[in-house]
Amino acid sequence: MNGPLMPANSAPYASFEERQVSIARVAKWIPRDVVVVDPLLAEVPLLDAEVADLQRLAIGFITHSLGISAETDPAEVLVRLDGQPFQAARKAHQWLIPLERSICGMLRAMQVDRSALALEYPINVRVVHGTPFPDYDKRIYPTTSVHTDIWAGEPADTLQALIPLMGNVQENFCQWYEADRERFDICLSNSADYRSANEKLGDVRAISHTFDIGKLYFFDGALPHQTIKIGKGIRISLDFRLRRLFPYADPNWMQRMRRDKGAYDRYYLLPPHPYPFKTFAEKLDHEIEVLEALGFSAFAGLRREEYDDV
Repeated sequence: MNGPLMPANSAPYASFEERQVSIARVAKWIPRDVVVVDPLLAEVPLLDAEVADLQRLAIGFITHSLGISAETDPAEVLVRLDGQPFQAARKAHQWLIPLERSICGMLRAMQVDRSALALEYPINVRVVHGTPFPDYDKRIYPTTSVHTDIWAGEPADTLQALIPLMGNVQENFCQWYEADRERFDICLSNSADYRSANEKLGDVRAISHTFDIGKLYFFDGALPHQTIKIGKGIRISLDFRLRRLFPYADPNWMQRMRRDKGAYDRYYLLPPHPYPFKTFAEKLDHEIEVLEALGFSAFAGLRREEYDDV
């Protein structure tokens, strides 16, 4: 374990100031030239080798999903993706486990494991189209609307990460906005849709920042943001969430086990170092073993049901 267990009735990170301190701590511990763009947003440069490895694994997952050779030139992959919805393959653990291994190695080198207890699995490989598909903005939770992921039901203690990998990032990017301290409770609330929460939040001020390939953007889960699409083409990026609290002590976990309303069961304890798993089954074995050792046998039983996804 990478920190103390939090009791179920604790409510840290309820204030803007606590979250500001948390982001500052993450930035301070990372042994790189971190830029704190905003009290709730930090930009971290990645090493060339890290970027190349993540690009390789992301393209491998995408080509697997498309049913084409993993040796396909990335430029051709971008062309194939343009103009059609991307359907990610299920149970593609032969790509997702190595991707998590790469991410965990990177987080360990950055000492981010000092600030987090759990990591979302699988890592999200995003194919973002520069031109929205018809009726996309009419969805309940369209990312092109200003929002926080907490509005859609994600845990309030999340630390989010976004890594642009390739494609058109100048006209297809993430824009962050300052969190209004006077209305910060709105950023932390769940909502039936983004539109109604947006109306409560009101006008927000855009944060001036770059959005570049080769950077990792850490931001608090309560920071408003949106996807801006003003051009054509494709952006491929990775995103994932970390939890700063022990996930199984969260009273919402049992109610949100079935991959809806925030899908709390996507959060697994941070893997040990060095990363030991070669398969998803091994990852599950370890999670269940730790839960049973900690006395969380009910959760271990629920995790066993996931062997169906192996």
